Amino acid sequence: MERAYLERNDRSLRRLGRVIDELGDDPRTEATDGRWTSAVLLAHMAFWDRFVQERWEHARRAQRLTPISLDLSLADLVNDASVPGWSLIPPHDAARMALAAADEVNGTIAALSDDAAGAIIATGWDSLLDRSIHRDEHLAALERLVSPPEPV
Repeated sequence: MERAYLERNDRSLRRLGRVIDELGDDPRTEATDGRWTSAVLLAHMAFWDRFVQERWEHARRAQRLTPISLDLSLADLVNDASVPGWSLIPPHDAARMALAAADEVNGTIAALSDDAAGAIIATGWDSLLDRSIHRDEHLAALERLVSPPEPV
């Protein structure tokens, strides 16, 4: 089975590490997208990687091939409800959480059977395998923060 998503996951984890190194100890309190600071964005990324991790762990415990379905319309509500708490997390801790969560879920996904991966691919829920889909979107915002484009 083709598992190109594993390399994309690893690449996005390395990219996350580089961005965090560039941020350093600077809290970057300015918003990355008009309302979220870099620390909130990192905590958000950690949460969703942990949530995918827990979905896979739940499937394993329940002896299911794939995680239970989730109504994606809830994602924005979860984010909106979580921002106040995420904003209390110090930037260094948010960065550490994001790296740890990404590394852990990458390992879990890499260990999945071909049957489980194939079942997810068949459903079109690619983000349960390819975490770069979510990470890369947010890493682009963080990269613009640490290396803003040159004025034209």
